[in-house]
Amino acid sequence: MTTVLGLFTQRSNAEAAAAAVQKAGVPEHQIQLMNNATPADQLVEPAPRSITMKTVRASTIALVVIFALFGLFAGVGSIYVFDATVAVAAQTLVVFVLIGLFCGLFLGWVMGRSEADNAIQEFREQVQHGDTLLVVKTDTHAKAVAQQMRQGHAHGVAVTKHINPMQTYSELFSPAPAH
Repeated sequence: MTTVLGLFTQRSNAEAAAAAVQKAGVPEHQIQLMNNATPADQLVEPAPRSITMKTVRASTIALVVIFALFGLFAGVGSIYVFDATVAVAAQTLVVFVLIGLFCGLFLGWVMGRSEADNAIQEFREQVQHGDTLLVVKTDTHAKAVAQQMRQGHAHGVAVTKHINPMQTYSELFSPAPAH
C-alpha cells in the first residue's frame, strides 16, 4: 500500500484536499488528518528515503575528475622527476582515479542520507509547530492524490511505501530507560 502525505499550513486547505481525495474514490477510512493535537502514538512521518542517486552520481563524478587531475600530475611528475616508466605513471593515475571513485561514492552516500534526514526533521518540526498533515493510503490513486494535494496548496508532499511512527522531541532527546 502506498501512502501519500501532505503538509498544509491551513487546516481548511487540508480538509478540502481530503474531501477531493474522497470524492476521487479513496475510501474515507484510508484518509486521516493529523496535527500537533493528534496523540503522539498516532502521528506518522515518511520513512527514511533511499539515498538520492543524483547526489551520489554528482559527488562521484566531481571527485573522480579532481583525483584524476591529481593523478595525472603525479604520473607526469614521476616521469620527469624520478625517471619512472609510463606504466608506473599510468598505475599512479589509476590509483588516484580509484581513490576518487571510492571517496565520491562515500561522500555521495553521506550527503544523500543527510539530505533525507534533514527533510524528515523539517517534516516533524512543521507538524509540531501547527501544520496539518493529510495521510492517504492508496495503491490505485497515489499520483492523483499527490496532485490533488499540490493543487490544494500542500507545501510538502511525500509518496512512500513505508511510514514510521513520528518521533517527538522528547523521544529524540530523552535518555534510554535503565534496565
